[in-house]
Amino acid sequence: MTKAKILKIAGILSGIFAVVWTALSVKAGIRPFRPIRVIGQADGPTAIYVAMRPKGKAGQAIFGLTRAIPLILAAVSVACFLIRKKILKKGE
Repeated sequence: MTKAKILKIAGILSGIFAVVWTALSVKAGIRPFRPIRVIGQADGPTAIYVAMRPKGKAGQAIFGLTRAIPLILAAVSVACFLIRKKILKKGE
């Protein structure tokens, strides 16, 4: 396998993962590491549900990272295609 082919595959896969991650987090409401706590008693319509961010520096870092992963994957995808284009142009 040549470098260009490896970069093409990596670019496509990272682009697909970015789209899937974004679709799951936006459309389906899946947000990893976002615990939900219940205040009071969960006894029907009078229960109060509060969504909270993780506490502590590590929890906030993970929370921020889960938000940044699609952007990172999209950047990797674009970088792979640009580097691949440069390699193919250099080989001509």
